[in-house]
Amino acid sequence: MSALQRLGWRVATLAFVMLLAALALPSLVAARLFERELTPEYAATALTLGRSLQTLFERATTHDIALAQLVGVDALFSQVQQQHPEFELLALSDARGQVLFRRGGSVQAVQGLRPAQPALHDSGVYSVLTLPLNDAGGGRAWLHIGSHRNDLQALLRETWLDIAVVFVVALFITLELLRMLAGGAAARPWIELGRTLRRGHHGDFSQRCDTATVRELGALPASLNRLFDDVQAHYTATRARLGGALRGCGAAGRRQLRGALRLLRALRRRWHFEVRARQAPALAEPLMRLRAPLFLFLVAEDLSRSFMPLFTSTVYSPRPGLSQQLAVGLPIVLFMFIVAVLQPVLGRASERWGRRRTLLAGIALGVLAHGGAALAQTLVELLLWRGLAGAAWALVFVAGQGVVLDHSDARSRSQALATFVGVIMVSSVCGPSIGGILADGLGARATLGLAALLAALAGVLAWRGLAPDVPHARQAARLRWSDARQLARRRRFVVLCVAGAMPAKIVLIGFCFYLVPLVVLQLGGTLAMAGRLIMLYGVIMVLVTPLAAKWADRRHRHAAAVLAGLMLSALAGVLPLALPGLAGVAAAVLLLGVAQAISIAPQSALVARVCQPEIALLGEGTVYGVYRLVERTGNALGPLLAAAVVQRWGYSEAFAAIGALAAVAALCFGATFGWAAERTAHA
Repeated sequence: MSALQRLGWRVATLAFVMLLAALALPSLVAARLFERELTPEYAATALTLGRSLQTLFERATTHDIALAQLVGVDALFSQVQQQHPEFELLALSDARGQVLFRRGGSVQAVQGLRPAQPALHDSGVYSVLTLPLNDAGGGRAWLHIGSHRNDLQALLRETWLDIAVVFVVALFITLELLRMLAGGAAARPWIELGRTLRRGHHGDFSQRCDTATVRELGALPASLNRLFDDVQAHYTATRARLGGALRGCGAAGRRQLRGALRLLRALRRRWHFEVRARQAPALAEPLMRLRAPLFLFLVAEDLSRSFMPLFTSTVYSPRPGLSQQLAVGLPIVLFMFIVAVLQPVLGRASERWGRRRTLLAGIALGVLAHGGAALAQTLVELLLWRGLAGAAWALVFVAGQGVVLDHSDARSRSQALATFVGVIMVSSVCGPSIGGILADGLGARATLGLAALLAALAGVLAWRGLAPDVPHARQAARLRWSDARQLARRRRFVVLCVAGAMPAKIVLIGFCFYLVPLVVLQLGGTLAMAGRLIMLYGVIMVLVTPLAAKWADRRHRHAAAVLAGLMLSALAGVLPLALPGLAGVAAAVLLLGVAQAISIAPQSALVARVCQPEIALLGEGTVYGVYRLVERTGNALGPLLAAAVVQRWGYSEAFAAIGALAAVAALCFGATFGWAAERTAHA
C-alpha cells in the first residue's frame, strides 16, 4: 500500500469515527431523556385519565348514589383499557380499604393506598397512581390506575431499540449521502487532483489536471501541472541531446552512448512522458445523479415490507375458497410475479423509450400505486395497486440498470454494478425498519401515503438530475423460448436454477417478508419489531456479501458457497422450533441473512462458469435473463408455499417446511456439484 493510499485510509477512518460519534451522541442523549421522563410522563397521562374518571364518578355521588351501588363500572374499565392498554390495573376502593371494583392486576397492589392527594406508588410489581374521590354521604373512596413494571420496562426497551434502529438507518443514509457527494460536483476537483497524483506516483506524467475542473483548489493543481511539464521538458531535452550526440559521433562514440540509450529506453518503458488526450472517468456523473432518486424510490417501496401482510388482513373479507392465510400473501405474490414477468421484456423497451423516460414513468406509477394502496378498502383494490407497484419497480430497476450499462465500460462495469446493487441493499436496511416504526405510530395507511411522497420526491430529483435521453446504437437481446430450451439441456444450469436460485428466493420471501411479520404479531410483538428483524437481514447482507464474494472468487469455491448457503437456510427453518418466542425468530433471520449473503454472489458467478458455451453462442444477457426469470419465480412462489403450510398446520410448521425445502435443495445441489465443494474454475 502506497503512502497516498495509507493517508486516504487514515482520513476515511477518522471521518467514519467522527460520523459514528456525531450520530451516537444524539441517540444516547435522546434515550436518556426518554428514560428520565418516562415515569413523569406516565404519571401525567394517568392523572389526566384519573381526573376524567373522577369527574364521572363524583357526578353520580351528587345524586346520592354510593360508588358501591354503581352499575357498569366493569364495562367502563374495560373500555378504558381498550383505549389505554398500558394501564393494566384499574380499581376503585372505599374508606375501609375494600376493593369495590377491579379490572386487571391484583388486590394486594392497591391495599393500604389512601393518600389525601393524588400520589404515585411503586409496589415493586405495579406503578399505581391513586386519586381520592368523594363518595355519597360525605364518605371517601380512591381510584387506582396502575401499570405493570414489566410493561414500563418493555416500553423502555422498545424505545432503546427504536433509537438504535434510527441510529443504524441514519448511519446508512449518511454514508449514502457521502457517496453521492463524493461522486458529485463538490468532490470533483478532489477526484481530479487525486487521479493526477496517483498517475504521477506510478510514473505516468502524460496527463494534466483539468484547470477548469479544479479551479476551487487554487494554485495547487497549476503547480502540479508545472512539475509534470518540467519532467516532460527534461525528458524531451535529454532525448534531443542524446539524439544529437548519436548523429554527431562515430562508431566508437555510439558504443560509449549505448548505456545511456538503454537507460532512456528503460525509462520510456516504465514511465509515460508523452502528453495524451484526457480520458473521461470510468464512472461518469450520470451514475451519481441516478443514485439519489433510485435510493428514495426503493426506500419508498421497502417501507411496506414489515407490515404489508398485516395491512392486507385489515382489508380481507371472507370468500369461498380463499383463506385469510393465503389472502395476506397475495399482494406479495402478485408484486413478485409481475416483476419476474416484466423485467425480461422491459430491457429493449427502455432502450426504445429512453432510460430517463422509463425511469420517470416507473416512479410516476409508484407514486400512484402507493397512494392507491393507502386508500384501498378491499382486497381486490389492494391487489390492483400492488400489481401496479410491481410494474413500477420493474420499470425503475430496468431503467437504472440501463443507465449503469450505458455509462460504464468493460473495465468499470463491475464497479458500476456494485454501486447499483449497493443502493438496493442499503434501501433494504432503511425501508423496513423505519416503515415498521411509522406503521406502529401513524398506521399503515399513513405510512403508505409517506411512501407515495418519498417516491414523488424521487421523481423530482430524477427529473432535475438525469440528462435527456439519447438514441441507443445497441439493442438488448430478446429472450426467446428456444434459448431457454437450449439452456435446459445443460444439467448443471438446471440444477443451479431449480435447486439453488429458486429455493433461495422461496426461503427469503416466504420466510422474511411473509412469515416474520405475522409471527411477530402473533407472539405479541409490534410492527416496529417486525421491521427491526427484517432490517437485521439487510444489515447482515450489506456486511457479509462483499466478504463472501471475495472469498469465493479468491478460492474458486463458488459451488461450496452456494451449498453452504442452502444448508444454513435449512438450519434457519428449524430455529423457531428449537428456540421459542421472538428469540427463535430473530436467530432464524440472522442465520438466513448469513446464508443468503454467502451464496447470492457466488450463484451469479457460477452461471458464467457453468454456461460458458451457451454464453459464447447466445450471449451473456440471454443466459442471465433465463437465470433471473427462474430466480424471480421463486420470489412469487415463496408466500404461496408458506401460506399453504400455515393454513394446514401453523406458523412453526411453515418455518420447518421452508427449512426442509432448503435441505432437499442442498441434497440435489450437492449431488450434482459435489459434496467436496470442488473448485469451480473449470466447472
